[in-house]
Amino acid sequence: MKKTHKTFLACLLSLFYLGAAGQDKVIATPVEGNLYLAGVSLTIDAAVGGDLTAAGRFITVNDSIYDDVILAGADILINGVLGDDAKIAGKDIRILKNVHGDLILAGAYIQINDDVIIDQDLIIIAGEAAISGTIKGNVKVTGGSITFNGTAQQDLSIKADELLLNGIIHGPASISSDEIMVGENLAFKGDVTYWSEEELDLTSYADRTVLFDEDLKLKQDADWGYSETKSITYYILYSLSVTLVIVLLAVLFHKPFQKAGKQMTQSYFKNFGYGILYFIGLLVLTILCFVLIIGIPVALVTLAILAFSLLFASAISSLVIANGINTNYEKGWNKWRVVLVALVSFLALKLVGLIPFVGCIVVIIVIGMAFGSLILAHAKLKV
Repeated sequence: MKKTHKTFLACLLSLFYLGAAGQDKVIATPVEGNLYLAGVSLTIDAAVGGDLTAAGRFITVNDSIYDDVILAGADILINGVLGDDAKIAGKDIRILKNVHGDLILAGAYIQINDDVIIDQDLIIIAGEAAISGTIKGNVKVTGGSITFNGTAQQDLSIKADELLLNGIIHGPASISSDEIMVGENLAFKGDVTYWSEEELDLTSYADRTVLFDEDLKLKQDADWGYSETKSITYYILYSLSVTLVIVLLAVLFHKPFQKAGKQMTQSYFKNFGYGILYFIGLLVLTILCFVLIIGIPVALVTLAILAFSLLFASAISSLVIANGINTNYEKGWNKWRVVLVALVSFLALKLVGLIPFVGCIVVIIVIGMAFGSLILAHAKLKV
């Protein structure tokens, strides 16, 4: 399993409030290809032959999805078979049917029923999770209160505040929790390495060796665990903030961003120059106002504008890019489709920025061009 779930979850959660802006939708007839949905309440009552990508407050899947599934929402119910990999993020997630690929879940509460079969790996990040069923691949769980009642046919790794173990683990097990409780059905078929506040006698539940390992102690700087949970929380909060900013700007400043999108492809060097001057000018103005005691109130305002521009530079640029695609290629998108494309553009910018040196240069150029386009478009509006 490639460790790409952080990127997927950041993208998923960034779509959450976008779904809340739409309408209730019910899919009652089969879909042969891919299906993309956004709305308050989404119900899929018919089979989908391709991928399902959806964002909404309430999402219910009552029929089979034959390919990949990507979902973000508040309450998510899976009552249909998932034919391939599934990546799901939400507040309350319940899995009632089989998953034939990898299953990656992030949420406040997660439930997997006892008759569910997951054919490949299971990865969970949750505040609370109740895991039953059979997992044929590896199991990796991070959370607050975790209950494992299922069957893990390969490796199992769990880090939690509280952990109740009452399942069967066939492969090696690595367990770390402040408090570990065991049920009468617990059985370890492979080697066990564990840590808890108090040493436990797990030998009666194990067929092979049991080792108490202090190195597994929960730490803030662990490779994964609490630090990863905090990272996911940061990604979620930042992604939601970015989404809110993009939605508000798209709604409140629709025409200026349309003009900026059109302007962005007309004069690349001029746009970039004005964009760089915008940031340099704000910085110089802020410093000068701080030097002049009477200018401190103005300095605080310019500092706030500069901080906002820097913090959400990629988000603002992504909205300009989305409007540029819509305007210059005559796509005819409504504002919500523009927002969705802006979110995808934002993710793309972030991924490009991960490329050493060259990626940073590209992002700076794009941001400069976008802000310059906004300035020039605004100036034209004033003429």
